[in-house]
Amino acid sequence: MENKLNLIFWELTSGCNLRCIHCRAEAKAFSSPDELSREEALSFVDSLVGFANPILVLTGGEPLLRPDLFDIIDRIMPKAELVILTNAMLLRGKRLRGLSKHDPGRLSLQISLDGPNPDTNDPIRGEGSFDLVVLVIKEAIGIGFSPTISTVVTRSNIALIPEMVRFAASLGIRKMHLLLSHHRGRALGPQELASPSNDELLSAFQKTKELCADAGITFDNLDTLKSRLLGRPGV
Repeated sequence: MENKLNLIFWELTSGCNLRCIHCRAEAKAFSSPDELSREEALSFVDSLVGFANPILVLTGGEPLLRPDLFDIIDRIMPKAELVILTNAMLLRGKRLRGLSKHDPGRLSLQISLDGPNPDTNDPIRGEGSFDLVVLVIKEAIGIGFSPTISTVVTRSNIALIPEMVRFAASLGIRKMHLLLSHHRGRALGPQELASPSNDELLSAFQKTKELCADAGITFDNLDTLKSRLLGRPGV
């Protein structure tokens, strides 16, 4: 069987404008001096797409903190599909319009939101983040994007996942992506940010699957989550 490189996650920067209390990377305000320069990043894109045709996922930190992000995107887009993982706090206005010149069928936005209301989301991601992210989601949908909502499932929000699905549907969201909480980085502290038990997670994922199906939403990583929970440890 031919081995094929089809999905690459690229951590563009360790810098982030938020201080999410479950951040496994403990992202800080400033980027690392070891990050690729603009020229190095563009050269990496050229070498990558020269031997593979992958889906490239840009993550961080917060990718939008890179001043050369749009140069990197412009270099990627003619040659590969692209997903940008973002907290969306810096995505309004000119930046969002700058992305709209690209085909939304080949450039996807995955936006972080950890609850269906400010009371749940903002203690995790920062005061005011819920309202601003919802505004960006509406603007993105309004100019032709179909963003995915990404939620880290913890003890603090697992009971609200059904409400999260209903809220996503009310916004016009068509894809949801759930993430497991990693017991590392900032998440080592508060117990409410720890991962629920496997049984609790599997039950929540099954309910999410049913609600998403009813709402016309794709739960896009269910199989991956189940394999991680049910597979052999360390695999």
